[in-house]
Amino acid sequence: MEPTTVILMSGGLDSFISYYFAKQRYGKEMNLRQIYFDINSPYRKKELKAIKGFNFDVEIKKVELMDGTHIVTPEQQVIPGRNFIFAALAGYYGDFVWLSALKGEIHEFLPDKSPTFFQDFNKIASYVYGPKPAVKLQFPFENMSKTDIVSWALTYGISEKELSNTVTCYHPTHKRCGECSTCVKRAVAMRLNGIWENHKKEPFKSKSAQELFRKYQQVQTSGDFSHYSSERIEETYFATRLFKEKTGEDVWPVN
Repeated sequence: MEPTTVILMSGGLDSFISYYFAKQRYGKEMNLRQIYFDINSPYRKKELKAIKGFNFDVEIKKVELMDGTHIVTPEQQVIPGRNFIFAALAGYYGDFVWLSALKGEIHEFLPDKSPTFFQDFNKIASYVYGPKPAVKLQFPFENMSKTDIVSWALTYGISEKELSNTVTCYHPTHKRCGECSTCVKRAVAMRLNGIWENHKKEPFKSKSAQELFRKYQQVQTSGDFSHYSSERIEETYFATRLFKEKTGEDVWPVN
């Protein structure tokens, strides 16, 4: 029996692209299962709506995780241990688990996307699930930024409309609020690939964007790129230059 790869789906840009990335990499040699764990997040309805529009099947599995202890907001986006829980659950359904962690995100400042998490999870998974087959966590985009994967998707033949139907935003109702940091990061990747999406508010002028841009400047001054990579900062800066060309507004903070 051929091994099965479980792709952790979110309704967002990265996991949507990862399905096609897997199809290109494996072709018919690998069984794929796409699973969305419904944790009752505030933005679950718009994610489920996006998933229904995908032209491939996604299994929906209910997990009672959001019990009032961890509340996701545009300002507080991290759910401690979420990727660990998802990867462990996905291990019941396949031999490999794909988590769409991107280049520039895989570091110790994000514990459940870190190299330590990757190594230790695979070690304990092999112990718990058995070595043959071993549940192995994989980061298919570890060498690609969000800008890179959007570029790959367009080259592969995924349409701008299909990409724009995904949701990468922590607001409970707005498709793209423009105020959360995920909207900022998505806008960078899309605009560098020539796609200008509509947002409730302009993401580069948001409070979260200005805070992020200033952090990037501080990192450039200090030379410590352990958290924010130089490539990520450069991509963001170039995206703001495109914004200036388009609107005449310079949103990059003045030192």
